[in-house]
Amino acid sequence: GMDMVKSSVESIGGKIKIDSTEGLGSCFTLHLPQPKSVLINKTLMVEEQTEFFSIPIDDVVEVVCIEREDFPESLFHVGGYPVIKRYEELIPVFKLSNCLVGKEGEDSSDDLLKLNALVTIILKHNNTKFGLIVDKIHDIEESVVRKIKPVLNASDLYAGVTYFGDDDLALVLNVESLAKEKMKATERIEKEKVKLHTLSKTEV
Repeated sequence: GMDMVKSSVESIGGKIKIDSTEGLGSCFTLHLPQPKSVLINKTLMVEEQTEFFSIPIDDVVEVVCIEREDFPESLFHVGGYPVIKRYEELIPVFKLSNCLVGKEGEDSSDDLLKLNALVTIILKHNNTKFGLIVDKIHDIEESVVRKIKPVLNASDLYAGVTYFGDDDLALVLNVESLAKEKMKATERIEKEKVKLHTLSKTEV
């Protein structure tokens, strides 16, 4: 029986150590590698329309909450898309629920102005920054992330799934895929920003 245990442990790259002392007993120590299908990451837990999502903390630049009274100074419309102003930088923002159903250009400043506050996570991929507006932000957790099996992985917007709290499930967002999905918007905004900068120089 022990030989089968030893063979099974070693077949997945693990080790088993046995220390026996006559008259006292035996101690079995098993060293098992972390499965390649499982990752442990620090993630930010967020909520959108009663559903929970997890965002890898390495992709998060900052979390911003813009109150309604600050909208006139912080929320703008550039190139047909809403942007927020942070430290003299214009960052495109998108409602997470719209991103997940592929609604390109559905976000508008008018829709966002109806909210009591813009709870926004600023994300960065390569040199691109963009913001996701969510309903609630919970906490940073160390999450065991499991990859989604190909038969269930209908969208590349998700990098996996994780448990949190009282065995609740949260989908892990793939920031790289989200950035690619919104590339059209970010490129349009960058072009408009260059135009605005050129016009301001001309006026001076």
